[in-house]
Amino acid sequence: GPCVARPVLPSFIDSNMVLQRAPAHSIIWGHNAAAGETVSVQLDHAAPWSATVAANGQWKVSLAPQAASTGHHLAINFSLSPSHDRVLTNVAFGDVYICSGQVRHQIQQ
Repeated sequence: GPCVARPVLPSFIDSNMVLQRAPAHSIIWGHNAAAGETVSVQLDHAAPWSATVAANGQWKVSLAPQAASTGHHLAINFSLSPSHDRVLTNVAFGDVYICSGQVRHQIQQ
């Protein structure tokens, strides 16, 4: 069958996401990119941040801390694979919480 391209961004790095606000640095990361290529991430119209893809195809770009805000767009560009380029819209910076828990079962005697 035909080859299927493996994604270079995890599915949760997408439009309508919330990234951690300042003072933390937000990280945009992925895998399956071409080793040695440059990945650049641009927030709105600011100067982009960039990183070089490792030999195993993994990469991460650390953004400067951003104040709590909404309505941003992120342009993610790959120097050797422009077909992987993405523009994410409606990106927000705020407090990000990951909650998990467990159910407690009572044993009746």
